[in-house]
Amino acid sequence: MHKVQHYSVGSTAAVKSIAPTKRHGTLRYFLLLRLTEAVRCDVKPNAKNISYKGCVCVMTDTEHSFDTYGRSTLDVTVIDFPDTILKVYSKDLREIDEETAQVLLGIPSFSERLLIVNEKVRLSMIPKAQLNAHVIVGLPTGMARGVIRFRGPLDDGAFSGTLFGIELLECHRGKGNTNGTDHMHRYFTCDEDCGIFVGFHRIAEIKRVDSGIDQDKHLVDGNGLYSSSRSGGRTAHGLLSSSPDHLTNLTIQQCTQELYRSQINMRTNHRNQHTWPDSTAESSSRVGRKGKASMSKASSNLATCPSTGNVESCSDRFSPCPEKVDVEEDLMNDQQSLKDLVLEEDLMSEQDFFAGEENSLFEVGSVVEVLVKNKQAFGVIRWMGTLPGKDGKFAGVEMEEEVSEGTDGTCEKKSYFICPPGKGLFVRLGRCHPDSRFPLSAAHALDQVQRCNSIAFSNYRSETVKGIVMPPSDTQALSIFSGRTKGIQGHLNSCYMDSTLFCMFALSTAFDGMLHRPMTESDSREYNRVQRLLREDIVNPLRRHGYVSATKVMQLRKELDSMGCVTGLTNEEKDPEEFLNILFQHVLKVEPFLKISSEKTNIQESYLYQIFLERDGRVQVPTVQQLLEQSFHTADLKLTEMPSCLIVQAPRFGREFKMFSKIIPSLELDITNLLQDSPRECVVCERSADVECRDCYLDMVISPGQIKQYCNTCSQQVHHHRGRINHTPRELHVPPEFRDGASRFVPRECLQLFGVLCIETSHYVAFLKYGAADDAWLFFDSMADREGGQDGFNIPEVRPCPEVAQYLSLHPDQLDKLDSRQMTGSASRLFCDAYMFMYHHPQLMQYK
Repeated sequence: MHKVQHYSVGSTAAVKSIAPTKRHGTLRYFLLLRLTEAVRCDVKPNAKNISYKGCVCVMTDTEHSFDTYGRSTLDVTVIDFPDTILKVYSKDLREIDEETAQVLLGIPSFSERLLIVNEKVRLSMIPKAQLNAHVIVGLPTGMARGVIRFRGPLDDGAFSGTLFGIELLECHRGKGNTNGTDHMHRYFTCDEDCGIFVGFHRIAEIKRVDSGIDQDKHLVDGNGLYSSSRSGGRTAHGLLSSSPDHLTNLTIQQCTQELYRSQINMRTNHRNQHTWPDSTAESSSRVGRKGKASMSKASSNLATCPSTGNVESCSDRFSPCPEKVDVEEDLMNDQQSLKDLVLEEDLMSEQDFFAGEENSLFEVGSVVEVLVKNKQAFGVIRWMGTLPGKDGKFAGVEMEEEVSEGTDGTCEKKSYFICPPGKGLFVRLGRCHPDSRFPLSAAHALDQVQRCNSIAFSNYRSETVKGIVMPPSDTQALSIFSGRTKGIQGHLNSCYMDSTLFCMFALSTAFDGMLHRPMTESDSREYNRVQRLLREDIVNPLRRHGYVSATKVMQLRKELDSMGCVTGLTNEEKDPEEFLNILFQHVLKVEPFLKISSEKTNIQESYLYQIFLERDGRVQVPTVQQLLEQSFHTADLKLTEMPSCLIVQAPRFGREFKMFSKIIPSLELDITNLLQDSPRECVVCERSADVECRDCYLDMVISPGQIKQYCNTCSQQVHHHRGRINHTPRELHVPPEFRDGASRFVPRECLQLFGVLCIETSHYVAFLKYGAADDAWLFFDSMADREGGQDGFNIPEVRPCPEVAQYLSLHPDQLDKLDSRQMTGSASRLFCDAYMFMYHHPQLMQYK
C-alpha cells in the first residue's frame, strides 16, 4: 500500500521552503507506474479515490525517507494535480528526462503515456520528433502524411507540455483545422486548414528529416526554436525553454505557482485543440475551476515533505527497467476512441477540420459510419459526386439497415445508384467516417469474425434466393460455375466448410431433404434459422448464380458455434467430418445415410464411412472400389439397405500421413456385393449366387482381391480343391426367386461419384464431376487468390479440369510410376490429396 502524506494548510511543513542550492535546485521528473491513493492538500481527505497511475511527477528535494520496513519513499508533487503531494515507494516511479516529461504532459491520457514509456521503440521516437521531420499522424479519418513545423507548448508555462504543429502533405492537405495559429498566436505558417496541433501519441511513425526546408518560412530561428518575437511576444519555443537553470532561482512556492498556472493553461489548450478530443474523465477531473482557492492550496502544498534526514542521492534506488505495466484495463476506461468521436454531435460540426468538402480517404466501395438522428449507422459508399443546387461533395451511401429518410438511390427523382428501398442515404462526404468497428491503428488487430459482415464485404456480397432451386444441368454447370469469384468465398480458415458445402450442393440433390424438412418438436430452436440460412443464403444462390459470399458462410459458422457442440467454428481450422457431424446430427437431425451390420454387432448407423485396413503391399495405387471392399471384408461388414448417398473417407491418419501416395477415384462404385440379403452373382458361372466365402477373398487364382460368392454347384467344385478344402462358405439370404442357382439377370447396385474433397498443407479444395464425359471435371478453391493484404479479401475460383481424364485412363502401374510433379494442372491434387469421396444414387436420392 502506498503511503500518503497529508499536509494541512498553515502547518509548519507547508510554509517551509528550500533555498535554491546546487543540490536542491534541480527538478527531477518521474512517471508513476502503479495505482495509488492520495489526499489532496486540504483538511478533509477526498471522498473518492483518484487513480494517479500514469501521472507525471516532479521533485525538487532529493531527500527521501524510509517506512517501517526500511523501504525507500519519496515525496513528489503531481504535475497533473498540482495540489497533491504523494509519498510513494521508489520502485513505483520511473525517472524520465525533462524532454520526455514535457512530451508526456502534452498527452492528456494517462494510459497513452504508459504505453509510450513501456515501448522502447515509441520512447526512442521522442528525440527524433524534431522540426522538419516527416511523420505519419493519426486523424479521425485515418492516417495522414505531414511534416513537423512546430514543437513546444502553446503557452509560456513551464509545465504546459509539448505539442506538435503538423503541416499536412499531399492528398491530406485541407484536412486540418489551422494555418499554424492558435488563439490568435502564430506558431508556424501553412495554408488554411493544412495544419493541426497534436500530442505525441498521435504521431504513428517518423519517416525522415528534410534538411532542405526553408527555415525562415516557418518562423524558426537558427537554433531550430521558434522565436518569441515572432509569436506575439509569447514563448513559443520549439524545445522547453524552462530548463533546470530556469527554475534554479525559484522558491518552492514560486515553482508550485508556476506549475499550477501551467496546468490550467495546458488543460485549456487541450480543450481548445481541434484535433480529436481525448481528454478523458480522468483529465477532465483535473481541470481547475476554483481559481485563487486552488492556487493557495497549491502554493502551500509544494513545501518540503518531512523526512528523517539528509541522505545520499537515491537515483540508484529507482528500477532502471521496471516490469511492463499492465495498462489495458486503464485504456478501456481512460482512452477515448475514434468511435466516441463519431458519436459526439457537438464535435461533428461542419466547421470541424475533418468535415472538409472532399475526403480523399474514401472512394466508391468504402465502408463508412454516419450519424442518423444522432445514432450510429453503417453503410458502404455507392456513389460520390455533387448534387444540383448544393455546394460541396456528397456521398450516396447504402446503409446496412433501413432508415426513415432512406431512398432506393434516387435524389430529386434522379437515380444515382441502386439499392433496396429505404437503405439509400445522401450525406456530405465530410460527414462520412471510417467504420469504427475496424480500428485504424495497426496496434489493434481487426476482429476478422466481426469484420466478415455484409458491409465490409459489400463488393463481394451474394443474394438471398428463396424457394426451391435445382442444381444446374450438365450443360449449364460450366457456364454458371466456371470463373473467378465463383463458388464459395473463403474467410478465416473456412476452406473446410466451403469445399464441403460446394461438393454437397452445387450439382447434387443427395442432401436436399434436409433443406425442406418441416421442424418438429424434437428439433432445436436453431433449426429453422440454420435451415433457412443454409437453403436461401448458401445453396440456392450457389446453384442459381454460382457464387456465395463469405458473409453467408460466416453466419452459418456463428450459428453452429453458438450451439456449443464444437468450439472455434468461426475462426479455427476444422475437418469436414466435424462440420458434417454437427450439421447432420445436432442441428438438422438428418436420418443417417448408412446402416451397417456385422456378425458380431447389431446394426449401426452412420453419416460417413471411414476406411480402415491393413495395407496390401501388392497394390500400390488402389481404387476407391478396392479400398471400400477390402475394408468391408476385413471388418466383416454389410450394408443392410441401399444408401441414397455414401461419403467415404480415405485411409489416412490426420492431415499429414497418407497410406497411399495416390488413390484412383472410382467414377462408379458397385456396392452390390456389400449389400446384405441382396441378389448376388456367382463369380464363376454368373448365375445367382447362394453362398459367400470370405476365405477366398485373397485367392490368387479366382479374381484376387475381390469378394467371392458362388452358386451351390460352383462352390462345391471350387472348395474341392485342396487349397480351399478348409474354407467355410456362408449361406446368402436372398429372395426366393434368386435361389437354387436360377439363370437370371442379377441387377447391379451402383453409386455415382459427384465430388471429392482434397487437402494439402491444411487447405481444403474440391473437385466436382459435372457430366458423363471423362473430362467433365471442375476444380474449386475458396481462397484461390486474394485482394489486399492482411485485411483484404479472398477470391474464390472454379475452373475446368479436363486433364483429369488422361490420368484416369492410365493403368494403375503407370500412374504409380508417374511423378506427381509432372502431372498437369490441378490433377495431382485429386489423385494425391484425396480426403473424402462423395457418391450418390441418382434415382434413389429423389426419394430419400
